[in-house]
Amino acid sequence: GGAFLRHAALAPLPQPLPKLWLDRGELEKLPPKMLAELEKILVSRGWRLGVDLEVRTFPGAGHDELSWRQRAGLSLKFLFPPEP
Repeated sequence: GGAFLRHAALAPLPQPLPKLWLDRGELEKLPPKMLAELEKILVSRGWRLGVDLEVRTFPGAGHDELSWRQRAGLSLKFLFPPEP
């Protein structure tokens, strides 16, 4: 995880910044601390929570197709909102 977080902190940024959706199921092996650290890095680099960055943890969800299917609609609505 450390190499990934260093890359997130130091890599050149695309312009404009893309919208990002990050999530984890509570039952996944990814430590909550790592997702929180990645969120902190991205915000420090210019992403804005709720605008172009969404970070969520889903209670009771795992790292499997059923869990992803249950939350896929939320990510798609955030990444591709309907035009006004």
